[in-house]
Amino acid sequence: MIITLRIDPHERAAAAIGLLVPEPPDTVHQTLVGFCAPCPLPYRIVRESRSGQRAYLFEGEFGASLEFSFHFAAGTGTVKTDEFADFDNAYTRLAGDLSEFLALERPACAAGHGDDDIVAAVARRFSYGGPNPDLARPAAFCGVRSGNCIDINTALLACLRAAGRRAAYFAGFHFGRNRGGCRADGMHCWIATEAAGRRCDWDVAHCLIAGLARPVAGLNPLGGVRAAFSHGRGLVFETATTRLPAISHFARPRWLLADGSLPEAATSAVLTQPMRADAEIRHAARPPQTASWATRSV
Repeated sequence: MIITLRIDPHERAAAAIGLLVPEPPDTVHQTLVGFCAPCPLPYRIVRESRSGQRAYLFEGEFGASLEFSFHFAAGTGTVKTDEFADFDNAYTRLAGDLSEFLALERPACAAGHGDDDIVAAVARRFSYGGPNPDLARPAAFCGVRSGNCIDINTALLACLRAAGRRAAYFAGFHFGRNRGGCRADGMHCWIATEAAGRRCDWDVAHCLIAGLARPVAGLNPLGGVRAAFSHGRGLVFETATTRLPAISHFARPRWLLADGSLPEAATSAVLTQPMRADAEIRHAARPPQTASWATRSV
């Protein structure tokens, strides 16, 4: 599978001193085997301070066309320990009473409640809709609120953490059809849980869209394919001399401005090579001379 990110450089390129591009993590579902970037745009690898994640910091003269292609093969099926790294910050701490918000008969942290009970309880608090600015930070609320995938998973991640559960937040792109040329409808996010050696993926937003009475575990309740481009909330990347501002969720690249800020770049994501039946790319084509190619290294 190949996913291409196309960036409009005109909005901020003149004021930008760099472009921070996520390196998609290896997960149980995906393995990054290489990427293609504009040549001769130089870059260096920077690391996230609390997990094993990396990003590419591009510098130099940004041209009129910026495309980055990511080549994926199947995942190994092995749970990556760093994807459950504890990101303790304003994006992951629940404000308010957890038990009251979930309305469970017993506390969410009590024995007998599975992760699926917490997922279902959070889902009952939402209807799917557009972004809700009142839910930018996780907080308990009364009644049912409308929200998008970010709003729903912000609440879900914080509730799982408050209940002492292992949970990971993934940001990336979902494509409604496994077909070349299919475009993602913006970024997408979802949650994974892990308990007693059992890992589950949850896409509550898609379950709500599908009209399911109770969320079901699995990546694609609406079909299609997806790829994660980062995990965690409030990611902080560091260069040799600079600690960059925290990123709430990291799927689209970010311009690095002279004042140190990291505004999101206007980006479209295109599925340029569909997922194969065996989820492998055996012979990835090398890019043209106008691009540089790299395979993943440690």
